[in-house]
Amino acid sequence: MSLYDMALKLEVDSREYYIKQAEEAENEGLKKIFHKLADDEQKHYEYVQKLASGNLEFKETDVLNDVKNVFTELLEKDIKFEMNLSTIEAYEFAKKMEQESIDYYQKLQKDNTDPTTLDLLKKLENEERKHLLTLEDILLYMRKPETWVEHAEFNIRETY
Repeated sequence: MSLYDMALKLEVDSREYYIKQAEEAENEGLKKIFHKLADDEQKHYEYVQKLASGNLEFKETDVLNDVKNVFTELLEKDIKFEMNLSTIEAYEFAKKMEQESIDYYQKLQKDNTDPTTLDLLKKLENEERKHLLTLEDILLYMRKPETWVEHAEFNIRETY
């Protein structure tokens, strides 16, 4: 399996996982987040295909902005989730998938010297980092919804 084939597989697997989570989510806000993540993974798949064929256009996503808006709305409406352990484990698994994608794109960067290819791989890695941060926010909100706003407003995360 080529490096590009592996990257494509990672994007497909992530997309399928997010679609499944969207179908199982009871809250419309979480459904929206997971559909957005799945849509982003489809875009990433298409970018990797273009990379393999030499067509290197890339448009960044705004998934983090969308997530903050959804969570702010949930908090304003005082919506809290009763989560069971298996749901938390599902989000942790999704985080693991995103981290694997990040690691893989970093490996691809080490194996390539073409500046255009490197630039696109860094952008794809950055997009996966946004998804990882999104999942961390979801878990934080589900575990401690009363303190989420405080953490979100005073977030010391690196800007991408």
